Amino acid sequence: MAGSGSYNIKFTIFACAGAGVQYGIMEECNPGGPYIICDGGSNTGTIIVPAESLTPCKTYIFWIDGFGGSICSYYVEVEGDFQECVIPPVTNIEIPINCDPLCPSFDPLTVDAIGEGIDEINGVEYFWDVTGPGVQLSDLQTDNLSIDLSFIQPGTYEICVRTFHPCPGFSQPFCKEFVFKNLSDPYKEFKVCEDDFPWNGAFDENGGPITLSQVRGGRYDYPSSKTNQCGCPYTQYMRITEATTGCQTDTCRVTIYDTIVTEVFKYIAVTDTLIIDAVLSGVAAPDNINTLRVYPNPALSHIYIHYGDFSRMRNYKLSISNAAGVEVFRTNIEKQTDYLDLSDWQGKGTYFLTIEDDTGKIIAQKKIIIQ
Repeated sequence: MAGSGSYNIKFTIFACAGAGVQYGIMEECNPGGPYIICDGGSNTGTIIVPAESLTPCKTYIFWIDGFGGSICSYYVEVEGDFQECVIPPVTNIEIPINCDPLCPSFDPLTVDAIGEGIDEINGVEYFWDVTGPGVQLSDLQTDNLSIDLSFIQPGTYEICVRTFHPCPGFSQPFCKEFVFKNLSDPYKEFKVCEDDFPWNGAFDENGGPITLSQVRGGRYDYPSSKTNQCGCPYTQYMRITEATTGCQTDTCRVTIYDTIVTEVFKYIAVTDTLIIDAVLSGVAAPDNINTLRVYPNPALSHIYIHYGDFSRMRNYKLSISNAAGVEVFRTNIEKQTDYLDLSDWQGKGTYFLTIEDDTGKIIAQKKIIIQ
């Protein structure tokens, strides 16, 4: 096992019956090499092998053989500033997915141990311990910095990892907790004007939009099984009724060009759906439109934002600020919908909804009204 520091490997050959010995150092025990150091001649007396070509904490094979059938005695020692191998510590444990919250699932997740320089040392083994709801696992062994684990139940899991190396032995464990939660099932109510049917804000069991005849026939509730971007399942419950007031104007449609810095303001006088046809740069017509919907506007208790084909707006951002310029909401556009509960927003009045492209340039800004 190579150490660090300025040192030499010294071996002395004596009492030879024959010409001497040949010797070498290699990474694996293979008579054909490759060799780090090799001397195939007949050597006797004291031989000094400098260790500067050896990597600290790496395991090497030292071989010695009688030259031409020689039989010799020898002893080996280390001289100089030899310092024993020290394995860098684990400094963090990560589950490398952008999910908040983490959700329980039978599908395994990759868990990574982080430690600068550990992966450059051969012969390190990793021993994992996992405790959590209904789980008590000990000494799960891997030969790299990752392990795949399943987190089936909601709750708090503690993951610990220790390194083992033949020279320093076991390290102290590094531990970190991860919380897994079931997604809450959102409930939303919408009053939709007659002219806005068929309504694409929800879908029936056949995947089609909600029709006016369905609502007038007494069917108001539409549950939908969904998964978020992390594969977490939830059920979205929506209650759709026909609006009897506030339907005197038609849907407002705004076209946004993300290559123009023009500020766009729209005043919506009645409760309605604001439709935004975002013209995507770098995409040829007619496939360069992504339609976003914001409703209701004006709003009383909630706002529902539907991002359309959100995957086409990668790295775009949407934010909402009040009239004083205080940001109350910001998100990356990376999922199908957002439901904003307005109960904790301070004050009624005008709020500004801003869309930024992937360079941070403001490409759209519009007003929404909170009543």
